Amino acid sequence: MEPHFAKLNKPQKEIINSILTEAFSDDPVFSKIFSNNMEIRTFFNLAIEYVNTFGEIHIMDDNSGVALWMPPGIRFLYIGNSFKTFPLIWKSIVFIITVRLSSIRKLLSISRFSSENHPKESHYYLFAIGVANKSKGMGIGKKLVHYAFSRFGNNKPYYLENSNIVNLGFYNSLGFSLFNTSSFKWYTIFQMGKNLVFSEKA
Repeated sequence: MEPHFAKLNKPQKEIINSILTEAFSDDPVFSKIFSNNMEIRTFFNLAIEYVNTFGEIHIMDDNSGVALWMPPGIRFLYIGNSFKTFPLIWKSIVFIITVRLSSIRKLLSISRFSSENHPKESHYYLFAIGVANKSKGMGIGKKLVHYAFSRFGNNKPYYLENSNIVNLGFYNSLGFSLFNTSSFKWYTIFQMGKNLVFSEKA
Protein backbone atom coordinates (compact mmCIF):
# COMPACT_ATOMS: atom_id res chain seq x y z
CA MET A 1 0.00 0.00 0.00
CA GLU A 2 1.71 3.16 -1.22
CA PRO A 3 0.42 6.63 -2.13
CA HIS A 4 0.62 8.12 -5.58
CA PHE A 5 -0.46 11.26 -7.42
CA ALA A 6 -3.10 10.88 -10.07
CA LYS A 7 -5.70 12.80 -12.00
CA LEU A 8 -8.73 10.81 -10.96
CA ASN A 9 -11.37 9.23 -13.15
CA LYS A 10 -15.06 9.12 -12.22
CA PRO A 11 -15.00 5.79 -10.31
CA GLN A 12 -11.99 6.94 -8.26
CA LYS A 13 -13.72 10.25 -7.45
CA GLU A 14 -16.73 8.35 -6.12
CA ILE A 15 -14.53 6.10 -3.98
CA ILE A 16 -12.62 8.93 -2.35
CA ASN A 17 -15.80 10.94 -1.92
CA SER A 18 -17.15 8.07 0.19
CA ILE A 19 -13.93 8.02 2.23
CA LEU A 20 -13.97 11.77 2.87
CA THR A 21 -17.69 11.91 3.62
CA GLU A 22 -17.23 9.11 6.13
CA ALA A 23 -14.15 10.75 7.65
CA PHE A 24 -15.76 14.18 8.03
CA SER A 25 -19.25 13.10 9.09
CA ASP A 26 -18.38 13.76 12.74
CA ASP A 27 -15.98 16.67 12.15
CA PRO A 28 -16.83 19.51 14.58
CA VAL A 29 -16.94 22.20 11.87
CA PHE A 30 -18.48 20.15 9.06
CA SER A 31 -21.25 18.92 11.34
CA LYS A 32 -22.17 22.52 12.09
CA ILE A 33 -21.99 23.74 8.51
CA PHE A 34 -23.91 20.91 6.87
CA SER A 35 -27.20 19.42 7.99
CA ASN A 36 -26.52 15.82 6.89
CA ASN A 37 -24.06 13.52 5.12
CA MET A 38 -25.75 14.11 1.78
CA GLU A 39 -24.72 17.76 1.95
CA ILE A 40 -21.17 16.79 2.95
CA ARG A 41 -20.99 14.37 0.03
CA THR A 42 -22.24 17.04 -2.38
CA PHE A 43 -19.62 19.45 -1.07
CA PHE A 44 -16.81 16.93 -1.55
CA ASN A 45 -18.13 16.20 -5.03
CA LEU A 46 -17.27 19.82 -5.85
CA ALA A 47 -14.09 19.98 -3.74
CA ILE A 48 -12.62 16.85 -5.33
CA GLU A 49 -13.27 18.19 -8.84
CA TYR A 50 -11.65 21.51 -7.91
CA VAL A 51 -8.52 19.94 -6.42
CA ASN A 52 -8.32 17.44 -9.28
CA THR A 53 -8.23 20.44 -11.64
CA PHE A 54 -6.06 22.96 -9.79
CA GLY A 55 -4.27 20.99 -7.06
CA GLU A 56 -3.07 17.48 -6.37
CA ILE A 57 -4.93 14.47 -5.06
CA HIS A 58 -2.77 11.80 -3.45
CA ILE A 59 -4.44 8.42 -3.15
CA MET A 60 -3.35 5.06 -1.79
CA ASP A 61 -2.84 2.25 -4.31
CA ASP A 62 -5.71 0.29 -2.76
CA ASN A 63 -7.96 3.40 -2.47
CA SER A 64 -7.86 3.19 1.34
CA GLY A 65 -6.87 6.81 1.92
CA VAL A 66 -6.69 10.19 0.22
CA ALA A 67 -5.25 13.68 0.73
CA LEU A 68 -6.29 16.87 -1.06
CA TRP A 69 -3.51 19.44 -1.55
CA MET A 70 -3.57 22.94 -2.97
CA PRO A 71 -0.26 24.34 -4.31
CA PRO A 72 1.13 27.78 -3.45
CA GLY A 73 -0.73 30.66 -5.04
CA ILE A 74 -3.98 28.81 -5.79
CA ARG A 75 -6.93 29.58 -3.54
CA PHE A 76 -9.16 26.69 -2.58
CA LEU A 77 -12.68 26.88 -4.09
CA TYR A 78 -12.07 30.35 -5.46
CA ILE A 79 -15.24 31.34 -7.30
CA GLY A 80 -13.30 32.71 -10.26
CA ASN A 81 -11.75 29.26 -10.81
CA SER A 82 -14.94 27.31 -10.16
CA PHE A 83 -16.40 28.30 -13.51
CA LYS A 84 -13.39 27.62 -15.73
CA THR A 85 -14.32 24.08 -16.77
CA PHE A 86 -17.64 22.43 -17.55
CA PRO A 87 -17.30 19.74 -14.82
CA LEU A 88 -16.67 22.45 -12.22
CA ILE A 89 -19.59 24.55 -13.50
CA TRP A 90 -21.89 21.54 -13.35
CA LYS A 91 -20.79 20.45 -9.87
CA SER A 92 -21.13 24.04 -8.62
CA ILE A 93 -24.70 24.16 -9.92
CA VAL A 94 -25.50 20.80 -8.33
CA PHE A 95 -24.07 22.01 -5.03
CA ILE A 96 -26.11 25.22 -5.12
CA ILE A 97 -29.41 23.52 -5.90
CA THR A 98 -28.86 20.56 -3.53
CA VAL A 99 -27.44 22.09 -0.36
CA ARG A 100 -29.56 24.24 1.94
CA LEU A 101 -29.08 27.98 1.67
CA SER A 102 -28.27 28.16 5.39
CA SER A 103 -25.47 25.62 4.90
CA ILE A 104 -24.08 27.54 1.93
CA ARG A 105 -24.06 30.75 3.97
CA LYS A 106 -22.16 29.04 6.78
CA LEU A 107 -19.68 27.57 4.31
CA LEU A 108 -19.06 30.95 2.68
CA SER A 109 -18.60 32.52 6.10
CA ILE A 110 -16.01 30.01 7.30
CA SER A 111 -14.29 29.98 3.88
CA ARG A 112 -13.88 33.75 3.99
CA PHE A 113 -12.58 33.57 7.55
CA SER A 114 -10.16 30.78 6.61
CA SER A 115 -8.85 32.67 3.58
CA GLU A 116 -8.23 35.80 5.67
CA ASN A 117 -6.26 33.81 8.24
CA HIS A 118 -3.97 31.86 5.95
CA PRO A 119 -0.29 32.68 6.47
CA LYS A 120 1.02 35.34 4.13
CA GLU A 121 3.99 33.17 3.18
CA SER A 122 3.45 31.03 0.09
CA HIS A 123 2.61 27.49 1.18
CA TYR A 124 1.18 24.08 0.34
CA TYR A 125 -2.28 23.74 1.86
CA LEU A 126 -3.59 20.41 3.08
CA PHE A 127 -7.33 20.89 2.76
CA ALA A 128 -8.45 17.39 3.68
CA ILE A 129 -7.13 13.94 4.49
CA GLY A 130 -9.21 10.84 5.07
CA VAL A 131 -8.75 7.13 5.64
CA ALA A 132 -11.39 4.45 5.19
CA ASN A 133 -12.71 3.17 8.52
CA LYS A 134 -11.61 -0.39 7.76
CA SER A 135 -8.03 0.81 7.20
CA LYS A 136 -7.56 3.10 10.20
CA GLY A 137 -4.66 2.41 12.54
CA MET A 138 -2.42 1.21 9.71
CA GLY A 139 -0.34 4.37 9.30
CA ILE A 140 -2.01 5.40 6.05
CA GLY A 141 -2.45 9.04 7.07
CA LYS A 142 1.27 9.34 7.81
CA LYS A 143 2.17 7.71 4.51
CA LEU A 144 0.03 10.21 2.63
CA VAL A 145 1.58 13.23 4.33
CA HIS A 146 5.15 11.92 4.02
CA TYR A 147 4.49 11.29 0.33
CA ALA A 148 3.58 14.97 -0.07
CA PHE A 149 6.76 15.99 1.73
CA SER A 150 8.84 13.83 -0.60
CA ARG A 151 7.00 15.08 -3.68
CA PHE A 152 6.93 18.80 -2.88
CA GLY A 153 10.08 19.00 -0.74
CA ASN A 154 10.49 18.42 2.98
CA ASN A 155 11.72 21.97 3.56
CA LYS A 156 8.81 23.64 1.77
CA PRO A 157 6.21 25.53 3.85
CA TYR A 158 3.03 23.61 4.69
CA TYR A 159 -0.21 24.72 6.29
CA LEU A 160 -3.41 23.08 7.50
CA GLU A 161 -6.48 23.85 9.56
CA ASN A 162 -7.58 21.24 12.06
CA SER A 163 -10.97 21.45 13.73
CA ASN A 164 -10.65 18.32 15.85
CA ILE A 165 -8.44 18.63 18.94
CA VAL A 166 -7.80 14.87 19.02
CA ASN A 167 -5.83 15.18 15.75
CA LEU A 168 -3.24 17.60 17.14
CA GLY A 169 -0.90 14.79 18.22
CA PHE A 170 -1.06 13.20 14.78
CA TYR A 171 -0.01 16.39 13.03
CA ASN A 172 2.62 17.17 15.67
CA SER A 173 4.20 13.80 14.93
CA LEU A 174 4.53 14.86 11.28
CA GLY A 175 6.38 18.07 12.12
CA PHE A 176 3.44 20.49 12.20
CA SER A 177 3.28 23.01 15.03
CA LEU A 178 0.22 24.73 16.43
CA PHE A 179 0.70 28.47 16.01
CA ASN A 180 -2.80 29.82 16.53
CA THR A 181 -6.26 28.82 17.71
CA SER A 182 -8.90 30.85 15.91
CA SER A 183 -12.46 31.28 17.10
CA PHE A 184 -15.15 32.57 14.79
CA LYS A 185 -18.80 32.34 15.78
CA TRP A 186 -19.16 28.66 16.66
CA TYR A 187 -15.99 27.57 14.83
CA THR A 188 -12.76 26.69 16.59
CA ILE A 189 -9.86 26.11 14.24
CA PHE A 190 -6.36 24.97 15.16
CA GLN A 191 -3.96 26.50 12.65
CA MET A 192 -0.86 24.40 12.12
CA GLY A 193 2.22 24.84 10.00
CA LYS A 194 5.55 23.33 9.05
CA ASN A 195 8.44 25.54 7.93
CA LEU A 196 6.24 28.67 8.09
CA VAL A 197 6.74 32.20 9.38
CA PHE A 198 3.73 32.15 11.67
CA SER A 199 3.60 35.83 12.50
CA GLU A 200 2.60 36.89 9.01
CA LYS A 201 -1.03 36.69 7.87
CA ALA A 202 -2.55 37.37 4.47
